Amino acid sequence: MFKVILFIIAGFFMYPLVMYETSDPCSATEKKLWEVFKNKNKDLIIIEALLAGTDYYVSGTIAKEVAKKEYDQVPPFLTCTAMYWYFQLDENAPNEALSYITEEDIEEILTKVFFSSPGLIRELLSY
Repeated sequence: MFKVILFIIAGFFMYPLVMYETSDPCSATEKKLWEVFKNKNKDLIIIEALLAGTDYYVSGTIAKEVAKKEYDQVPPFLTCTAMYWYFQLDENAPNEALSYITEEDIEEILTKVFFSSPGLIRELLSY
């Protein structure tokens, strides 16, 4: 019985990593969100094309920042895994999650990501 429970728990944490071929659940969560949002807003394909050539595209950085902002006491590994399953099981969840994030939050998160990663700005400007 213990092995079955252990297998279920391991599957809970490992499935997003295997499904999206990532090494961390925040990257898997970002990939999941990109899929959902690209299907709803075709303009994001342009942003994705700009970011795709950089090391920061679905690196998990933005998901980690959102996780820290919303649940600062919980490690991002756990928060991102929970967010992934929430988005996976409820198809309205990504829209609900976005409704809680204000434009100021997005600006703050993107500013933190961009300024903590000067290589990203350089890479985007080189296109």
